[in-house]
Amino acid sequence: MMSVLDPVRIGNVEMKNRVVFPSMCVFFCDSEGYINETMIEYVHERAVGGAGLLIIPGSPHGKVGPGRPALSHNGYIPGWEKLAAVVHEHGAKLFCQLHPAKFQAGRGFAIDDVNDFTPEYIHSLIESYADCAVRAKMAGVDGVEIHGAHAHEVAQFMSPFYNKRTDSYGGSTENRARFGVEIVEGIKRITGADYPLIFRISGNEMVQGGREIEETVEIARLLEKAGADTLHVSCGMPESEYAISMPMDMDDLFNVDSAAAVKAAVSVPVIAVDRIATMEEADAVIKSKKADLAALARAACGPGYCGEI
Repeated sequence: MMSVLDPVRIGNVEMKNRVVFPSMCVFFCDSEGYINETMIEYVHERAVGGAGLLIIPGSPHGKVGPGRPALSHNGYIPGWEKLAAVVHEHGAKLFCQLHPAKFQAGRGFAIDDVNDFTPEYIHSLIESYADCAVRAKMAGVDGVEIHGAHAHEVAQFMSPFYNKRTDSYGGSTENRARFGVEIVEGIKRITGADYPLIFRISGNEMVQGGREIEETVEIARLLEKAGADTLHVSCGMPESEYAISMPMDMDDLFNVDSAAAVKAAVSVPVIAVDRIATMEEADAVIKSKKADLAALARAACGPGYCGEI
């Protein structure tokens, strides 16, 4: 029977186990988003913990919020080279999550409104994501993840709650998925088809008028067709705060069934995340065959967590 400690492949990259340390919002970089010794030590300690894959955010464009990591121009590459080195030292793989960590107006609400984006601006953003993926590859980072969850830039396009456009980027499921699909295609075109790419998506946005799992499954198929090597199924958005910052009485593993629904519809690996609190729970997810990898975030901040099974 499969174990969470068994190896797994994302694209052409093999992970030593199925434990993922997902991107978390930390503020350890300097005020301009450069990797510093504090950030390197934070990532090093997570690698020591034993996860097969670490996903660290890197903003592809825009002015980052203080302390948040960026990879929006070549000057950031040396810092990412250091991150890759400390992760590889412990036999793990490093992916950069392409997430525009811009200054925000209020908790979780981006200043920009995707309904106002011109086609020319949309195309420039697609190019920016692709260019950032190239920088990640140049830095020795093993792959990238597109952050398409939690009502951030890409997620807003895919969400009927936010997206009220009437052009080819709005309306139908296929149109709302177009921005994310074109980012995947753009990255694969410029980095090569063999450079691994994960797409993170909210399975259920958990708000009235938001996307539910049935439509997410349709989008997952489109993303796989575009070239995504793995789907990472989260949930929620700022308007459904209880799903992003869960209260203590939220059941463990509450989002695993959404990962299972996506897994049933695609042939690429699927990552389950949200309230997977222990290695025993992560192992149970893998053994249930509801997902191929299990992500532990805050639960993986302690030392040696992968030895706890």
